[in-house]
Amino acid sequence: MTQTPHTPKRNQKLLKSKADFNREDLAAFLENLATRIRAGDMTLGTGEGAVSMELPGTFRTTMEVTDSHRRRGIERELELEIEWLVDDTGAPVDEDGQASGFAVS
Repeated sequence: MTQTPHTPKRNQKLLKSKADFNREDLAAFLENLATRIRAGDMTLGTGEGAVSMELPGTFRTTMEVTDSHRRRGIERELELEIEWLVDDTGAPVDEDGQASGFAVS
């Protein structure tokens, strides 16, 4: 599964989505995401707006937790970015490097 070959614009958004989940539904979503990562491919979205991707063996990840003051209180945000390189056809480009990560407990 690869994306249609194209020359992307700088910082071109392929998909953006927001949703509200209860705790159980969010856990199920993340478990499904983990299953697709293990499988090495995934499709995000549905219909013509769907983005299908082959996944590499190694990713660069960034995790950030931020508190922001809002009128209703303090909003806490957990942001997880998963990045990897692809070639002109959308196929993943595996980078050499030692795997490392963070702990979740």
